Amino acid sequence: MRNIQKVTQLLILVLMATLWGCSVETDSTTATAASAVQLVSSSAQLLSGSSGSVTLTAYIKDGNNNLIEGEDVTFNVDLDGTLAVTRATTDSTGTAEATLSSPTNFTNRTLTATATAGSVTGSSNVAVTGATLQISGSSQMVISGTTTLTIIAEDGSGNKVAGEVLSITSANANTLSSATVTTDSGGSASITVTGDVAGTDTITVSGLGISSAFSLSVSSASSFTIAITDPGTPADTDIELGDNATVTVTWLDNVGAPVVGSTVNLTATRGNYAAASGVTDGAGQYSTTISSTNAGPA
Repeated sequence: MRNIQKVTQLLILVLMATLWGCSVETDSTTATAASAVQLVSSSAQLLSGSSGSVTLTAYIKDGNNNLIEGEDVTFNVDLDGTLAVTRATTDSTGTAEATLSSPTNFTNRTLTATATAGSVTGSSNVAVTGATLQISGSSQMVISGTTTLTIIAEDGSGNKVAGEVLSITSANANTLSSATVTTDSGGSASITVTGDVAGTDTITVSGLGISSAFSLSVSSASSFTIAITDPGTPADTDIELGDNATVTVTWLDNVGAPVVGSTVNLTATRGNYAAASGVTDGAGQYSTTISSTNAGPA
């Protein structure tokens, strides 16, 4: 019995010695943290309005430059850009995605989008483009005369922009009916220019993050000629009672060039014009008719 106890004690000592001389491996799991975020845009430019959008792709990597699956990503953008997150958690490709657009702010500008995973953020710049300001009207006028210019504002999708405040300037300090105008529901606004200073003026319209220029020539002097043709008496300038005689006004500037697109106002001491006011054509001419029911000089 005593020998059995000694054997048992010996075995215990051998076992303890064996355990003290060995290390035990255990499985341990270390959380993988994002150490880099690369945000890539499908295009460097984005058209403003309803039809423009780009895709933002965030690549999330660990410290070993491996792409990480299952990482939550937060997207943000400044300056009234609009984001629609299509994948907020990285998939097996280690990417998350969002769509960027600018459907309500039509101004040309640069947006900065960001993607954040944990404490790490990546960014990408996207230029919003496409807005236009179109100016139309007569490019000629005479000193002290007036002309009206029409402005059309459109976004990058070709839609008219209503309610946009535009600023107007004249390089030659000609008088403007207003320094600012606001586009109507059709994206249109108008400005009247008075020719106070002779020479070539530049009218500049600014808004939507852009400026458009319009060249306007103000003539220092001009000449008018009036030709009257009566079908009843073609050999002279007498007009038979009841006849509709044609009155043609030719308007030339100080160098003899036709004044195009400017308004002519006619008056007469006898008779009535079919249209006493009109706009000159490409030859600087405006034509109408006049007739009278009572005789006498005019």
